[in-house]
Amino acid sequence: MCLSALALWRRSVQDGVAQPGQSPLLEPQNPAPVPISPPEPPIITPMPGNWQTLTQLQPVKGDKPPLEIRFPDGSTAPVKYWSDIPHTTVSWLNRQGILDETGIPIQSGKRYILSHNDVHPTEKKFTNSRKINQFYLETNYSNVNNINNTKAVIESVGKGVEPGQFSVRLP
Repeated sequence: MCLSALALWRRSVQDGVAQPGQSPLLEPQNPAPVPISPPEPPIITPMPGNWQTLTQLQPVKGDKPPLEIRFPDGSTAPVKYWSDIPHTTVSWLNRQGILDETGIPIQSGKRYILSHNDVHPTEKKFTNSRKINQFYLETNYSNVNNINNTKAVIESVGKGVEPGQFSVRLP
C-alpha cells in the first residue's frame, strides 16, 4: 500500500508519468526489546559540615557552640548557645513521647538537671531555668556540663535512644 502511495509523490507525477515505488532494500525487522533496568537509587550525600555525635563531642572551655543539633529521626534544630543543646533535646524527647513523667527529676550531683519545678533538692531556686511543657530544665552550666547533662537525660529515659544517635554540627 505504501509503495502505491509513493507513486503519487509529486516528482513521480511531474513528468506526467506515475512511477511506482521501488521495493525496499531491507526487510523490516523486529528490533530486540531494550531491557529496562531498575531506576538508580538516589545518591544520599552526607550533610555538609563537621558533624560529631554527642558521645564524640569533647568541648573545652571557650569553644564556640555548635551550629545545630540533629536528632535520631534526622530532624535538626539551630543552636545559638550551649544551653540550647539540652533544651532542644528535652523538647524533642518530650514531643516524641520518649520523655514523660516517669524518671523525673533527673539529678546531677546536688542539683537537678530536669524537674517538675524550678527548685533544686537543696531548696535553692534554679539559676537559669527553661520551661518545657510540664518540666523545668536548669541550663546554668558550663559547655562541658551542658553536654554531659544532655547525655544524662538521654540515658535516663532509655526507650531505644542513646547519646550516639544525636549529633551536632560544629562551626
